[in-house]
Amino acid sequence: MIKEFKSNKSSLAEIVDNNLQFNIPIYQRLYVWDNDIVKVFLTDLKNAFFEDNKKDYFIGSIVYVKNKDGIYDLIDGQQRNTTLWLISNVLGYDLDNFAFVNDQKMRLNFSIRKKVTEYFNYLRNTRDSITLEIFEDEEDLVNISKAFIQIKAFIENEENDLFDKKSEFATFIFNHVKLICTEVPSETDLTKLFEVINARGVQLRQDEILKAKLLAIINKDSIYKQKTGNLSKLWEACADMDGYVAFNLKNQLGNDITWKSLLNDEEINEETSDVSIKKFDSVFFKNFIEDEKHNSQDVNKPFSLASLLENDEYVNNHDVTKQYEGHQTISSIISFPMLLLHTLRIFLREHNHQDIPFFNEKKIISIFDDSFFKNEKLLKDYGDNMSKIVLDFLECLWNVKVIFDNNVVKWISSENEKELNFVKLYFTKNKDVEYPKLDKSEYDSFTALQAMLYHSQEMITQFWLTPYLHYHLKSSTLKLSDSFEYLRKLDNKLLSCTYTKGDLKERSLQLMINFNSTEKMIFNSNRFLTNSGNELGVKFPHYWFYKLEYVLLYQFFTNENFLFEFQKNSSSFTNYNKITHKELWKNYRITAKNSVEHISPQNPSFEKDKLCANFLNHFGNLALVTRSINSSYSNNAFDVKRIKFEDNLKKNRIDALKLYLIYQNWNESTWNDTSAEKHQNEMSLVLEKYFIENI
Repeated sequence: MIKEFKSNKSSLAEIVDNNLQFNIPIYQRLYVWDNDIVKVFLTDLKNAFFEDNKKDYFIGSIVYVKNKDGIYDLIDGQQRNTTLWLISNVLGYDLDNFAFVNDQKMRLNFSIRKKVTEYFNYLRNTRDSITLEIFEDEEDLVNISKAFIQIKAFIENEENDLFDKKSEFATFIFNHVKLICTEVPSETDLTKLFEVINARGVQLRQDEILKAKLLAIINKDSIYKQKTGNLSKLWEACADMDGYVAFNLKNQLGNDITWKSLLNDEEINEETSDVSIKKFDSVFFKNFIEDEKHNSQDVNKPFSLASLLENDEYVNNHDVTKQYEGHQTISSIISFPMLLLHTLRIFLREHNHQDIPFFNEKKIISIFDDSFFKNEKLLKDYGDNMSKIVLDFLECLWNVKVIFDNNVVKWISSENEKELNFVKLYFTKNKDVEYPKLDKSEYDSFTALQAMLYHSQEMITQFWLTPYLHYHLKSSTLKLSDSFEYLRKLDNKLLSCTYTKGDLKERSLQLMINFNSTEKMIFNSNRFLTNSGNELGVKFPHYWFYKLEYVLLYQFFTNENFLFEFQKNSSSFTNYNKITHKELWKNYRITAKNSVEHISPQNPSFEKDKLCANFLNHFGNLALVTRSINSSYSNNAFDVKRIKFEDNLKKNRIDALKLYLIYQNWNESTWNDTSAEKHQNEMSLVLEKYFIENI
């Protein structure tokens, strides 16, 4: 029996070698990781695997205690361990040894949740099953079942390049993914320990450490040290990504500054002079850091990590930054460390220096050390003046955050829904007193484009943002139409053309260097050729489904009868029925969808219901839907699915615009290989026309 806490670094292989078996005790909460957290976890593992599959990768810690049955109760780390078990069940190979003890008993058990244990056994016995079910009515299972489907879809998605590397990926996770494993004495008060663990303070973040390093350089410089306090305020205003930067700064300054002195009038509403839009002017940063009345930092006191931890002056911003209209909250699509990396890429590009080696928000200290603090060429360009480099970077950060707030969609959440949209800051006047308000814009094609890019791209990188933000930084007097036009072209050049040299980081850099080059900018029609290479089924890249949804919506907003125009220009083009659910199209939103649906079912109960053979797994016979819709459609016959689709129309919901075109124009007797191929070719034409018009 151990008398003190004992910690060690362990791989999953070492956990197996030590015959550790785990139990989720009664005081643990349900599995709560949502799709976004699971996707980020998987993406981190994937990136570590492709970066160096022989290098150890740490994912956190688990805390456990040996119970009277010789099994270890998990005190901390249940969410991570449960997810690892689900991944192990999907991948198999070496990870079977982690998932099961001697290929029989599960290594992870739930002492009071029999339904979860039964579900895990069910997953083991149906590993190769195509039918996936979400248990919406089972509180214990709803998140676990969603996570399992998310993991399976992630591995099978061709864009992640893992399906044909499952064995190697499993070996990497088994041998090189490591945990800090801590065993506590059995006489420990476990309930109290569990409460302490879950109530512990948040550790110092890497961006906070970076702030301290940057401002320490400023504070040691006799010329710049008096700017430290104001620079700290500007940093904190940027760091709160969920808040609007103007609100963030105003909340710190309080009554020391008025809105009128903080922002300039940009636009006055033509209908009433009582509503105006205000923005920071181009010299705000330089003027603010020189203003001594806002500088609360003692310039004679060293700026350090310790002082950062002691001072909570900038942490508790007022809730007005994140809430408006009473019950709706605003949140960012990216984290502050991600914004720092996008900004660093822009800063290096502006100074004609080499791009960052990789994009990983969990390694920003390492990235900044290599590309910023130890960048000898950059230091030489600045005449060895590191303080000036830091000052210029902080100005770049400020400008990028202002641009981000004004030109990038945010999450807007209410009690019943969550959508992406632009949020605008405006002011109303009453008796010479101005009141700030945040309001969302009307959903339009520009919003839909950003939603499409966000949902279709890797959540922890969003590489399209770097050139997009850089474009605005270089062009300060842009109109909304300019931004929209640029982003349409950026999407096509970055993601829809045949030019695929380098990864997305490299291609986004090249577009910052020479955006207007049209060399090799040809629509990637190869993706829609009817060859075995495109017979991908559930592995078909999700981007193209999202892109088609967006282009259909864009064309509809431009001309509600756009399909008739295609038919008029080509007699062979299907004479699509007129869109009759116009209000539903206008209210359609591009949202997260992760399940590829087969229009002609893969494995129907009756062979006669299998309408496609040669074209079963091609784009024409596929659509991207939510997991719940995919589960609802299941392997039903075409007309049964069509009825379900029409039932949802009556509930004012379109499951997918691609499905709308199919179910409104074909039925069970007319849908087959020929019609699926024809539909695919026509959707390719729709995409190509949009590409040519926006390149």
